[in-house]
Amino acid sequence: MDAIIHNAGVYTGARVMAVNILAPYLLTAPIDRPQRLIYFSSSEHYRRHADLARTDSNAVDPGWVPTRMGGAGAPDDLRLGHLT
Repeated sequence: MDAIIHNAGVYTGARVMAVNILAPYLLTAPIDRPQRLIYFSSSEHYRRHADLARTDSNAVDPGWVPTRMGGAGAPDDLRLGHLT
């Protein structure tokens, strides 16, 4: 595999840490790591501080975009999410 992409699944409630942070780690830790790990976040990274010196992963936050989960009234542009 060249890359593994994890997508955040929930954005509120008690399960944010388990679903968006812990589960991707537990799924990735036991396998041979690909060249790139990409995590779609739930803005959780805005509240945490990480030591990035030893990682080879990326987290992107496309913002609040108009999807089925985000809703039609979401203000951000899905086409520009990659710029994060």
